[in-house]
Amino acid sequence: NILNDVLGPSKETYFDANFSYTIKTSEKGKLAFGLRAGGSMLNLNWSKVDFQQSNISSNENINNQFSPTLGAGLYYFEDKWYAGVSVPNFLRTDHYNDLIGSVAAEKLHYFFIAGYLFDLSENITFKPATIAKVVAGAPISLDISGNFLFSEKFSVGLAYRWSDSISALVGIQVSENLNIGYAYDLTTSNYRNYNSGTHEVMLRYDLFKQKN
Repeated sequence: NILNDVLGPSKETYFDANFSYTIKTSEKGKLAFGLRAGGSMLNLNWSKVDFQQSNISSNENINNQFSPTLGAGLYYFEDKWYAGVSVPNFLRTDHYNDLIGSVAAEKLHYFFIAGYLFDLSENITFKPATIAKVVAGAPISLDISGNFLFSEKFSVGLAYRWSDSISALVGIQVSENLNIGYAYDLTTSNYRNYNSGTHEVMLRYDLFKQKN
C-alpha cells in the first residue's frame, strides 16, 4: 500500500506491505496470521499557515521525518462465521493533527471484527457484522451492519456507526466477474452541520475467480 496525504501545512506519505499465513485448525475452521510492516514520511511547512488566524506561532518545520510501522492481527473463520482482532501499528508514530494545529503521537488502535451468515431460504442470505475500534482516551467506535443477498446476485444492506452515522448500500453481480455497488452515508452527529452525506460507487472485477 502507498498513500499520500496532504492536509494544510503537512504532507505524509505511508508505505507498507501486508502478509498473511493461514493454517487449518479443524475440519471447518481456519486461522490466519497477519503482519504489516512499513513506514511513513512526515513533512511540515508552517509557512503555509496564516498565523494571523491561528494560535500557532513557534512550531519548527519537519523535513522527511521517518517513522517505522509494525502491526499484526489474527483472523479465525469457518463457513458461517468469522472473528478477528488486529493492531495496525505497535510503534510510536508522529502525525499532524489539524484539530490542535500541531504534531501529535498516534496511540495504539485495537480493531475487533465479527460476522455470521444466516441462510434464511434457498435464495436469501443474511449477514450481520460488526467492527469495533478501541483507542485509549477516546470513545469506542462501533459499526453494526446487516446485509441481505438475494440469489447470489443482488445485495442490499444498512449500517449504523454509534453516535456518528447511518448508511445504506446496494450491489449487483452483473456477471461472474463484475460487481457494481453504491452506498450513501448520512451523518447523525454534529458533523451534519458541515456535510450532507457521502456517496460511494464501488466496482470490483475478479481476474481469476475461484469456484466456491
